[in-house]
Amino acid sequence: MKLGIQGRLILISCVVLTVCGAVSGVYLESVARGWFSAQREAELFRHARAARELILDLDTLDDPAGLQDLATRVGKSTGARVTLVHQQGHVMADSEFTLNQLPALGDHGARPEVMVALQSGEGQAQRLSAALEVDALYVAVRWTRAEGVGVVRLATPLKELEAVVTTIRGGFVVAGAIAMVIALFMSSLASYYLSGVLEGIVQSAQAKVWSAEPREWLSGASSRSMNTLSTRVEGLLASLAKDRDRVQAVLEGMDNAVLALDADNMVILANSATRSIFHLDEDPTGRPLSEVISAPEIMQLVREEGAEDEGVVEFSLEDPHRVVLTRLTRGPGGAILVVHDLTRLRKLETVRRDFIANVSHELRTPIAVIQANAETLLDGALHEPEQAGRFVEGVLRNARRLSQIISDLLDLTRIESGKYEVEFEEIALRRLVERSCTMLESRALARNITLHVSIPEDALVVADCKALDHILSNYIDNAIKYGPEEGTVTVSTSAGEGTWRVEVADQGAGIDSRHHERLFERFYRVDKGRSRYMGGTGLGLAIVKHLAVAMGGRVGMRSGAQGGSVFWVELPLRDEEGGMLA
Repeated sequence: MKLGIQGRLILISCVVLTVCGAVSGVYLESVARGWFSAQREAELFRHARAARELILDLDTLDDPAGLQDLATRVGKSTGARVTLVHQQGHVMADSEFTLNQLPALGDHGARPEVMVALQSGEGQAQRLSAALEVDALYVAVRWTRAEGVGVVRLATPLKELEAVVTTIRGGFVVAGAIAMVIALFMSSLASYYLSGVLEGIVQSAQAKVWSAEPREWLSGASSRSMNTLSTRVEGLLASLAKDRDRVQAVLEGMDNAVLALDADNMVILANSATRSIFHLDEDPTGRPLSEVISAPEIMQLVREEGAEDEGVVEFSLEDPHRVVLTRLTRGPGGAILVVHDLTRLRKLETVRRDFIANVSHELRTPIAVIQANAETLLDGALHEPEQAGRFVEGVLRNARRLSQIISDLLDLTRIESGKYEVEFEEIALRRLVERSCTMLESRALARNITLHVSIPEDALVVADCKALDHILSNYIDNAIKYGPEEGTVTVSTSAGEGTWRVEVADQGAGIDSRHHERLFERFYRVDKGRSRYMGGTGLGLAIVKHLAVAMGGRVGMRSGAQGGSVFWVELPLRDEEGGMLA
């Protein structure tokens, strides 16, 4: 038999009400059962603690009749079975058995509630009673006397709980039946009016399809409602399209990779960061995740059975070498995978740790020497002219070193904070380099090193004179310090596309490539012992880097073609006012 709209609405209402009533009844019964069980358990614990106090007040435990009388009285007053169990496991008294029957009860030391109570003070269990052969709720409380340790246990049959639950269930059934009758009446009444409205809407929709002009019976409220509904649907679709575009714009603007997966772990959405982080040549949408990402840690996180709604795993990608944090959020019918690139953050954390360790070490060494020399002077060396002079010189030398470290740190902080004001001006580059070489000429002569300047006379650059002089002086000084005796230090320049570069090359042993990336970090040293012996603070190249950045340039180093190292500074071409040249 085919049902009409009204019959279908009534049938759907009946099914919904039946399902909701059944689910509500099961839930309420579960809540009532748990609440009653918890209340009964708490009540038994209160009675057990009270019985423990009575046991502690007894004059002796060597009176079996007195213990049996105590258990019987407590059992009658609480309505529960009361059992006194010794630590060794034998029953001392039981309200449900006589003294002559106690030996037949056997060893109670292995009862779960007794074992827990003896260990932690209190225990509880729900199980089948071996003596009464009924399911019961047990609680046990430990007591301690000079004569020994034992447990007072109270038990109540679970049939009382079942009787209460049965009563509540009957009330639910009666209330549900009354509610069903009322709901059916209301739904029948509502479906009668609703079916008329739906039929009018259907007829109006059909009329709009069959005829451009509405018929007479469609010229009323139904036609106007359909027009209004159509307009609202169009507006809703436009709003959804805008929301979709906004979400897409947000996803594309994120630095984190975002992948949406369906229930079969197929990629249904991915942003551009995903292709960048995992080096994908094409859009991964529509492909299995296992073909898109080869990282086993991510696949294990996605495929993990019984996983929670969220999962997080951090690991390193070998190609390219990156540290990523992957967060998986599960939802209905799929999951969202977000991959955070932590490579730069981990690198900065490493630099910060190294900086703290290095600055502590650099400051501790001269302070320790100053302290040791001062203590030696106070211990008597002050009155010995030869030794006093040597120790005072050590104090002065390390004080100057400490002052230089602090001065370099302050300069570096000032540059990093943006307080260093760059003043661009036109500079004759060869003259500036020759001036720097003249200032360092005595050091070069001391090591028989030749300073060679390969820069045209007419080479003009626009830069901050003090900053550029500091950079080149530092490069040349380092080349003199660490280059070989009787070697050559060469300063040259070259022009690129929109940039110019100055290079300082030495003929030393060179620097291993694994150090190149970190040479311009604070306090980073290739050979720490040799660097301190040469008098460096470990901050020179860090200051050089920040000065170059302040002028809009960059620094670096490379190995020379004939050996040695080449340090360079590259700055953009500018006009005299500091503006970039096209």
